[in-house]
Amino acid sequence: MTTYGWEVGLLSEMAPEGKVGVSAMCVLGYNVNKGQEISLRLRTDDYGGFRKYLRIRETLVHELAHMVYAEHDNDFKALNSHLLKEVAAHEAAATGGRTLAGAGVFEDDWLGHQQQEPATVRGRTVGGGAMIAAAASSSAREAAAAAALT
Repeated sequence: MTTYGWEVGLLSEMAPEGKVGVSAMCVLGYNVNKGQEISLRLRTDDYGGFRKYLRIRETLVHELAHMVYAEHDNDFKALNSHLLKEVAAHEAAATGGRTLAGAGVFEDDWLGHQQQEPATVRGRTVGGGAMIAAAASSSAREAAAAAALT
């Protein structure tokens, strides 16, 4: 956001009222006055959990594109696409090439896509310095259990 000179006064969670794709009026986020407030729909329609990470990230980027363009015209779509690529590249660079969205760090179902090929994920145990390795096919619960035993 610094690159673009954007500031967001308040980032908030909006209540999941209505059902996405079903109700006449239902959105995943909104931007008030070009960043005075951005509100995102983080929880599922039934309050039973959170939306997938990639969907939340896409919605936030979409709302940031509204900092420049109010309408969903071709200029908006081009900026949104550019920002999505920029965010993905930044996330990959910040994590040494591994991203929350593609390294098996979280269960694929939570992310919103399926992992394409097996990988080894390395991390540190809480309170310790030992490296652990967990197969990408193992669940987050299994990886946590393996970390606890290390």
